[in-house]
Amino acid sequence: MENKRSLQFILVHWLFALVISICLTLPVQAQDAKQPAAASSESSSSATDTASATADSAGDATPEWYLDPASALEAIKTKRDSIQEQIKAAQAAVDAVTDATVQASLTRKADLIQNLDLIYSQQVSAYEQWKSYHDQLQQMRDDLDKVRNAESEQSTSFLELNRLREQLQAETNRKDSVNNRIDLAQKALDQAKTNYDQRQAQIKEIQIKIDNTKEQPQLDSMQTDFASAQYAARAAQETVDLRRVELLTQKLAKEVYETQLTLLKEQVDRVQDQVTFTEKDLNEQNERLSKEELSLQRDLKQAQDQKPIIEKRLTAARDKLASAPASTPVLQEEVNARQYELRANEVRIEIVNEELKWIPIRKELWRQRYKVFNREASDQEMSDWKTEIQTNMTTLDQLDSGYSMRLEDRQDTLVTIRNNLNNLSDEAADAKKLLQDQEKYLNNIIDHLRQGKSYIEITRRLHDKLQNEISEQLSKQSIEEYLNSIRAYEFYGNTLERWAYVLASFVVFFISIYMIRAILIWRLRRLTEKKPHQRPTLETILELIKRVRPLFFFILAVFLGTQFLALSNEDRDFVSMIMMVALTLQAALMASYFIKQWIWQYLLRKSKRDETSMSALSIFNFISQIIVWSVAVIVVLQNMGQNVTGLVTGLGIGGIAVALAVQQILGDLFGSLSIVLDKPFVHGDFIIFDTFMGTVEKIGIKTTRIRSLTGEQIICSNSDLLNARIRNFKRMQERRVVFAVGVTYQTPADRLEQIPVVLKEVIEARENTRFDRAHFKGFGASSLDFEIVYYVLSPDYNIYMDIQQKINLIIFKRFADMGVEFAYPTQTLHVESAPPFDVRGTVTGPVTLMQDSPNDDTPRTSENAE
Repeated sequence: MENKRSLQFILVHWLFALVISICLTLPVQAQDAKQPAAASSESSSSATDTASATADSAGDATPEWYLDPASALEAIKTKRDSIQEQIKAAQAAVDAVTDATVQASLTRKADLIQNLDLIYSQQVSAYEQWKSYHDQLQQMRDDLDKVRNAESEQSTSFLELNRLREQLQAETNRKDSVNNRIDLAQKALDQAKTNYDQRQAQIKEIQIKIDNTKEQPQLDSMQTDFASAQYAARAAQETVDLRRVELLTQKLAKEVYETQLTLLKEQVDRVQDQVTFTEKDLNEQNERLSKEELSLQRDLKQAQDQKPIIEKRLTAARDKLASAPASTPVLQEEVNARQYELRANEVRIEIVNEELKWIPIRKELWRQRYKVFNREASDQEMSDWKTEIQTNMTTLDQLDSGYSMRLEDRQDTLVTIRNNLNNLSDEAADAKKLLQDQEKYLNNIIDHLRQGKSYIEITRRLHDKLQNEISEQLSKQSIEEYLNSIRAYEFYGNTLERWAYVLASFVVFFISIYMIRAILIWRLRRLTEKKPHQRPTLETILELIKRVRPLFFFILAVFLGTQFLALSNEDRDFVSMIMMVALTLQAALMASYFIKQWIWQYLLRKSKRDETSMSALSIFNFISQIIVWSVAVIVVLQNMGQNVTGLVTGLGIGGIAVALAVQQILGDLFGSLSIVLDKPFVHGDFIIFDTFMGTVEKIGIKTTRIRSLTGEQIICSNSDLLNARIRNFKRMQERRVVFAVGVTYQTPADRLEQIPVVLKEVIEARENTRFDRAHFKGFGASSLDFEIVYYVLSPDYNIYMDIQQKINLIIFKRFADMGVEFAYPTQTLHVESAPPFDVRGTVTGPVTLMQDSPNDDTPRTSENAE
């Protein structure tokens, strides 16, 4: 029998362990802790890993999924859905087990799972609240950006400014409560972490017991406790996450609060300098107070109309209590209820009457604020108003103190009634109903008293604002009087106010001009980087701007500032003279740099960077600098009142004398500059001028040296060289060649037609040539003449001669192959008749002589005809 019971006990616990492992398994942080541990070393290691992993998840670091709205809600809702499925499975397991012990254990596990579902639901709500605060924060930041970037308005109503200040004050008063909620959330998180640590310690303790237990029934029971402890630890872990979400939510709420506070401050700062308080605003405020007064009068009349009815109820209740044969607690409570009802009505009438009494005072306060704001009140009026404010503030403080004492007393009475109400049994329904009525009327009394305190606070703030505005106005007036006395003080014929304008204008002008200079320099540097093809021009402009000295800015700012001063004619002329001198020197400095840049950049690009060019440009730069600074000195002396007419005349006469003395030298000098700048020829060019020819070796300041073909050096002055017509063969791009070929008269006509074609083929076959034409030019004295024109695509004379030689040789061969003979100069004599000779051999008859006309450089020949 005993063995049978042991067997049943083992089967029940085995079934229990199977149900737990299949239906109630929850995901935990460590994979080895998903199933109850067995009595082995692996069980101990699994429990340790579970505790370590869960502890890591419960640390202070903010989970990443809290910062992602979509994944956060999805993760929490997924866990909740999983738990809800496990709740159904756990309930089914409870219904399937009949053993009371096992069923109780399963029910406990189901409750733990139900608790997890509740925690997940709270996490969803907490995160939705966090998301709501996040959206509010984003909206407030957008509103703050709009306020900061919005254009300034023309004017803002004083009532709007007053509303913003009221809201700002209310938000400022909320600061402590916001910080307190964060502290409470932090304490809740710390408590949740402590609870989690306790659960982990419990798991370790159970694990140790499992490792030391050998009997199977006790082991099964401990495994059940181990699974329960795991569920409890999981719940503690999720609670830690929940508290962390709540803490983050409260911190975000504080950020929302601070952003809202900043937004209100920005709005107040933005409108307070442009606020206007018009009579229309005053009438609008009085109209609002009149509506409030009318509403209070209706409430007062309603309360006064209800008072006789309530008094009749109280009288009836007292009569009923007096006519009762014995003391009845229910009747006494009814009398008490009617008394509280009457007292609530009387307090309501009292509060409304008090509020109505302050309505005209508030209207008057607004009228006074209007006059103070628009500076329509005298100092005496504002002093009298301050006295009245002090009196009213004393009255308000007394009323507030009385309301506070009565409110505290009624709250104590309310606590007593609530305690009595809780102590009543369900059978005393009538007494409970009467106590509930008493609680309701006491709440009404408390609400009326709080309303009175709130109204007193509003009225007190209105008095405070007016008092501050009066004090500020009086302070401004006293400061204005002091400032007026200072501004009226004169120094060097001008008031201090005017000197302040001068100083301010000087600072503004100096900073503005200097900033413009800095901006131009920055912009030109950017353009230089973006536009490399315009870099030389941009760099020149940049350097010109850099040449504008800060001292010139200083003098310019002083000159502009002195325009606000009342100066004598002598002083103003002196300031103008200083300004003109500074302007002249600055202009000379910029002109000097510009000419120097023009010479060394523009002109140098047009000349070779040889010694001659550099020397010529240096002399030109030196002369230009002398001219610029001479003109600058003359202008400066003239602005300083010096008579420069004699100086200019002397310089002019002296200059003419010097120019006449060195006329030839100056002509050669400027001729050198012309050669360097205009470049009719450069070093190494082959030129022909007059009857001279040769290669340019050196271009000097006065003379140019040329190496002739025969070897000697030709030296000529620059002015004479420029006056001659120069032929520059070095700049010849190609050479035009014209030559002629003559053939005999015995050449057949068909061969004559082929000759131009052959000549064209011969020339076109050569490199560096371009054929132009080949024609049968005419009938010569002793030949049929052909003229050929072609171009050698190189200015080199040796290349031309090589090509011409090759062409002549090929023409000679081709004519020989064609059977065409070259004509050469001949002379033929034709005798028409033989005249008689006398004894002395003298011709006595007419003779006709026909002779060819040979070239002048060929020997003449004659042929006698028979």
